[in-house]
Amino acid sequence: MRCVNLGRRIPNGRVNIVPFNKFGAVAKYTCNDGYELKGLAIRVCQGNEEWSGQEPRCVLTTRVPDKTECGRPPDVANADFYQNRGNSTYPLGTMLEYTCRDGFQKGKNDADKAWCVGMGTWVGPRMKCYTAGCPKPSPIENGGIKEPFVNGVGAIMTYYCVPGFHLAGRPTRECRPSGVWDGKEPSCEKGKTMTCTSPPVITHANHDGPKQPRYSAGFQLTYNCDMGYIRESDPRIMCGDDGEVDTAGTQMST
Repeated sequence: MRCVNLGRRIPNGRVNIVPFNKFGAVAKYTCNDGYELKGLAIRVCQGNEEWSGQEPRCVLTTRVPDKTECGRPPDVANADFYQNRGNSTYPLGTMLEYTCRDGFQKGKNDADKAWCVGMGTWVGPRMKCYTAGCPKPSPIENGGIKEPFVNGVGAIMTYYCVPGFHLAGRPTRECRPSGVWDGKEPSCEKGKTMTCTSPPVITHANHDGPKQPRYSAGFQLTYNCDMGYIRESDPRIMCGDDGEVDTAGTQMST
Protein backbone atom coordinates (compact mmCIF):
# COMPACT_ATOMS: atom_id res chain seq x y z
CA MET A 1 0.00 0.00 0.00
CA ARG A 2 1.55 3.22 -1.17
CA CYS A 3 0.67 6.92 -1.40
CA VAL A 4 1.36 9.15 -4.36
CA ASN A 5 4.95 10.32 -4.60
CA LEU A 6 5.16 13.89 -3.24
CA GLY A 7 8.57 14.54 -4.70
CA ARG A 8 11.36 16.18 -2.73
CA ARG A 9 10.64 19.83 -3.30
CA ILE A 10 7.87 22.39 -3.10
CA PRO A 11 8.24 26.03 -4.25
CA ASN A 12 10.83 27.64 -1.92
CA GLY A 13 11.01 24.53 0.27
CA ARG A 14 11.79 20.83 0.65
CA VAL A 15 10.00 17.58 1.57
CA ASN A 16 11.65 14.77 3.52
CA ILE A 17 9.69 11.46 3.49
CA VAL A 18 10.48 8.55 5.85
CA PRO A 19 10.24 5.73 4.87
CA PHE A 20 9.49 6.36 1.21
CA ASN A 21 5.78 6.54 0.27
CA LYS A 22 4.56 3.47 2.18
CA PHE A 23 1.60 3.31 4.54
CA GLY A 24 2.51 5.17 7.76
CA ALA A 25 5.28 7.16 6.12
CA VAL A 26 5.79 10.73 7.40
CA ALA A 27 6.42 13.69 5.12
CA LYS A 28 8.11 16.65 6.84
CA TYR A 29 8.07 20.05 5.09
CA THR A 30 10.68 22.80 5.59
CA CYS A 31 11.22 26.19 3.91
CA ASN A 32 14.26 27.94 2.56
CA ASP A 33 15.81 30.87 4.48
CA GLY A 34 13.63 33.95 4.30
CA TYR A 35 10.43 31.90 3.97
CA GLU A 36 8.02 30.49 6.53
CA LEU A 37 5.61 27.56 6.35
CA LYS A 38 1.89 28.19 6.01
CA GLY A 39 0.02 25.00 6.90
CA LEU A 40 0.95 21.76 8.66
CA ALA A 41 4.61 20.78 8.62
CA ILE A 42 3.79 17.03 8.85
CA ARG A 43 1.65 14.80 6.56
CA VAL A 44 1.10 11.04 6.99
CA CYS A 45 0.49 8.33 4.34
CA GLN A 46 -2.92 6.87 5.27
CA GLY A 47 -4.63 3.54 4.62
CA ASN A 48 -6.69 5.05 1.79
CA GLU A 49 -3.44 5.76 -0.04
CA GLU A 50 -3.91 9.50 0.51
CA TRP A 51 -1.66 11.89 2.37
CA SER A 52 -3.27 13.56 5.37
CA GLY A 53 -4.08 17.25 5.27
CA GLN A 54 -3.21 19.73 2.55
CA GLU A 55 0.17 20.50 1.09
CA PRO A 56 1.61 23.55 2.93
CA ARG A 57 3.16 26.58 1.20
CA CYS A 58 6.39 28.49 1.76
CA VAL A 59 5.78 32.25 1.78
CA LEU A 60 8.08 35.19 2.35
CA THR A 61 8.56 35.67 6.06
CA THR A 62 7.07 38.71 7.76
CA ARG A 63 8.73 37.98 11.10
CA VAL A 64 11.45 40.41 12.12
CA PRO A 65 14.66 38.38 12.51
CA ASP A 66 16.38 38.41 15.86
CA LYS A 67 19.18 40.96 15.94
CA THR A 68 22.54 40.12 17.44
CA GLU A 69 23.87 43.66 17.78
CA CYS A 70 22.86 47.24 18.56
CA GLY A 71 23.50 50.38 16.58
CA ARG A 72 24.48 53.83 17.82
CA PRO A 73 24.16 54.20 21.62
CA PRO A 74 21.83 56.85 23.08
CA ASP A 75 23.11 60.42 23.39
CA VAL A 76 23.08 62.14 26.78
CA ALA A 77 23.49 65.91 26.86
CA ASN A 78 26.83 66.93 28.40
CA ALA A 79 27.92 63.31 28.93
CA ASP A 80 30.20 60.84 27.14
CA PHE A 81 31.08 57.15 27.22
CA TYR A 82 34.60 55.98 26.46
CA GLN A 83 34.35 52.21 25.81
CA ASN A 84 34.71 51.34 22.09
CA ARG A 85 33.54 54.84 21.22
CA GLY A 86 34.42 54.51 17.53
CA ASN A 87 32.28 51.41 16.91
CA SER A 88 29.27 51.59 14.60
CA THR A 89 27.68 48.45 16.10
CA TYR A 90 27.87 46.74 19.49
CA PRO A 91 27.22 43.03 20.27
CA LEU A 92 24.39 41.93 22.55
CA GLY A 93 25.39 42.19 26.20
CA THR A 94 27.57 45.29 25.72
CA MET A 95 27.51 47.64 28.72
CA LEU A 96 28.49 51.30 28.37
CA GLU A 97 29.07 53.65 31.31
CA TYR A 98 28.44 57.37 30.83
CA THR A 99 30.33 60.17 32.61
CA CYS A 100 29.28 63.81 32.83
CA ARG A 101 31.71 66.26 31.28
CA ASP A 102 33.75 68.68 33.37
CA GLY A 103 31.53 71.29 34.92
CA PHE A 104 28.54 68.94 35.11
CA GLN A 105 27.38 66.25 37.51
CA LYS A 106 24.66 63.58 37.39
CA GLY A 107 21.72 63.35 39.75
CA LYS A 108 22.19 61.36 42.93
CA ASN A 109 19.97 58.43 41.90
CA ASP A 110 20.53 58.54 38.14
CA ALA A 111 21.44 55.32 36.25
CA ASP A 112 24.57 55.97 34.18
CA LYS A 113 24.81 52.64 32.31
CA ALA A 114 23.36 51.48 28.96
CA TRP A 115 22.93 47.82 27.93
CA CYS A 116 22.54 46.31 24.45
CA VAL A 117 19.72 43.77 24.81
CA GLY A 118 17.52 41.52 22.62
CA MET A 119 16.11 42.84 19.33
CA GLY A 120 19.11 45.15 19.10
CA THR A 121 17.80 47.83 21.43
CA TRP A 122 19.52 49.89 24.12
CA VAL A 123 18.20 50.01 27.67
CA GLY A 124 19.36 53.06 29.65
CA PRO A 125 20.98 55.26 30.61
CA ARG A 126 18.49 57.21 32.68
CA MET A 127 20.48 60.25 33.69
CA LYS A 128 20.85 63.99 33.26
CA CYS A 129 24.00 66.06 33.68
CA TYR A 130 23.37 69.22 35.64
CA THR A 131 25.63 72.25 35.86
CA ALA A 132 28.00 71.48 38.70
CA GLY A 133 28.63 73.90 41.51
CA CYS A 134 29.89 74.16 45.07
CA PRO A 135 27.69 74.80 48.11
CA LYS A 136 27.85 78.21 49.75
CA PRO A 137 29.82 77.83 52.99
CA SER A 138 28.80 79.43 56.26
CA PRO A 139 30.32 82.87 56.98
CA ILE A 140 33.51 82.78 59.00
CA GLU A 141 33.47 84.27 62.48
CA ASN A 142 34.29 87.99 62.52
CA GLY A 143 34.25 88.01 58.75
CA GLY A 144 32.40 86.84 55.69
CA ILE A 145 32.45 86.20 51.93
CA LYS A 146 32.51 89.09 49.50
CA GLU A 147 29.57 89.61 47.19
CA PRO A 148 28.61 88.86 44.53
CA PHE A 149 28.94 85.19 45.47
CA VAL A 150 29.21 82.78 42.51
CA ASN A 151 29.44 79.01 43.01
CA GLY A 152 29.83 77.56 39.49
CA VAL A 153 32.83 75.45 38.53
CA GLY A 154 35.89 77.70 38.29
CA ALA A 155 34.30 80.44 40.41
CA ILE A 156 36.47 82.04 43.08
CA MET A 157 35.11 83.28 46.40
CA THR A 158 36.95 85.82 48.52
CA TYR A 159 36.89 86.05 52.32
CA TYR A 160 37.19 89.23 54.36
CA CYS A 161 37.46 90.18 58.04
CA VAL A 162 35.71 92.97 59.94
CA PRO A 163 37.85 95.89 61.18
CA GLY A 164 40.14 94.94 64.05
CA PHE A 165 40.72 91.42 62.70
CA HIS A 166 43.09 90.07 60.11
CA LEU A 167 42.74 87.07 57.84
CA ALA A 168 44.78 83.97 58.69
CA GLY A 169 45.06 81.78 55.61
CA ARG A 170 44.44 82.26 51.93
CA PRO A 171 41.65 84.75 51.17
CA THR A 172 40.36 82.91 48.08
CA ARG A 173 39.10 79.42 47.23
CA GLU A 174 38.16 77.99 43.84
CA CYS A 175 35.18 75.74 43.03
CA ARG A 176 36.53 72.49 41.54
CA PRO A 177 34.69 70.23 39.00
CA SER A 178 34.12 67.75 41.85
CA GLY A 179 31.80 70.28 43.52
CA VAL A 180 34.24 70.99 46.36
CA TRP A 181 36.01 74.25 47.19
CA ASP A 182 39.79 73.91 47.09
CA GLY A 183 42.08 74.78 49.98
CA LYS A 184 41.03 75.38 53.58
CA GLU A 185 38.70 77.87 55.17
CA PRO A 186 40.64 80.83 56.61
CA SER A 187 39.88 82.46 59.96
CA CYS A 188 39.76 86.02 61.26
CA GLU A 189 42.12 86.66 64.15
CA LYS A 190 42.15 89.67 66.44
CA GLY A 191 45.32 91.66 66.85
CA LYS A 192 47.76 93.80 64.98
CA THR A 193 47.32 93.56 61.25
CA MET A 194 50.58 92.50 59.65
CA THR A 195 51.73 93.95 56.35
CA CYS A 196 54.15 92.87 53.65
CA THR A 197 56.55 94.92 51.60
CA SER A 198 56.43 95.16 47.82
CA PRO A 199 55.88 91.80 46.10
CA PRO A 200 58.85 89.99 44.59
CA VAL A 201 59.90 90.44 40.98
CA ILE A 202 59.15 87.30 38.96
CA THR A 203 61.23 86.96 35.80
CA HIS A 204 59.12 87.21 32.62
CA ALA A 205 55.92 88.07 34.52
CA ASN A 206 53.92 90.95 36.01
CA HIS A 207 51.25 90.92 38.70
CA ASP A 208 47.73 92.27 38.30
CA GLY A 209 47.50 94.23 41.55
CA PRO A 210 48.13 97.84 42.50
CA LYS A 211 51.69 98.99 42.95
CA GLN A 212 52.07 100.15 46.56
CA PRO A 213 54.80 100.05 49.23
CA ARG A 214 52.95 97.72 51.62
CA TYR A 215 50.15 95.17 51.47
CA SER A 216 47.93 93.97 54.30
CA ALA A 217 47.91 90.35 55.47
CA GLY A 218 45.72 88.21 53.24
CA PHE A 219 46.18 90.41 50.18
CA GLN A 220 46.67 88.28 47.10
CA LEU A 221 48.25 89.01 43.74
CA THR A 222 48.20 86.94 40.55
CA TYR A 223 51.12 86.97 38.11
CA ASN A 224 50.62 86.78 34.34
CA CYS A 225 53.38 85.47 32.08
CA ASP A 226 54.90 87.61 29.37
CA MET A 227 54.09 86.58 25.80
CA GLY A 228 55.96 83.40 24.87
CA TYR A 229 56.16 82.10 28.44
CA ILE A 230 54.00 79.74 30.47
CA ARG A 231 53.69 79.31 34.22
CA GLU A 232 55.20 76.30 35.95
CA SER A 233 53.39 76.67 39.27
CA ASP A 234 50.64 78.52 41.12
CA PRO A 235 50.62 82.09 39.74
CA ARG A 236 49.24 83.52 42.99
CA ILE A 237 51.17 85.00 45.92
CA MET A 238 49.75 86.14 49.23
CA CYS A 239 50.80 88.37 52.09
CA GLY A 240 50.81 85.99 55.06
CA ASP A 241 49.55 86.84 58.51
CA ASP A 242 53.17 86.77 59.67
CA GLY A 243 54.10 89.58 57.30
CA GLU A 244 55.93 87.23 54.93
CA VAL A 245 55.07 86.77 51.26
CA ASP A 246 54.04 83.25 50.27
CA THR A 247 55.13 82.79 46.64
CA ALA A 248 54.33 79.07 46.35
CA GLY A 249 57.40 78.83 44.11
CA THR A 250 55.93 80.88 41.27
CA GLN A 251 58.02 80.39 38.11
CA MET A 252 57.68 81.01 34.38
CA SER A 253 59.28 79.11 31.50
CA THR A 254 59.35 79.21 27.73
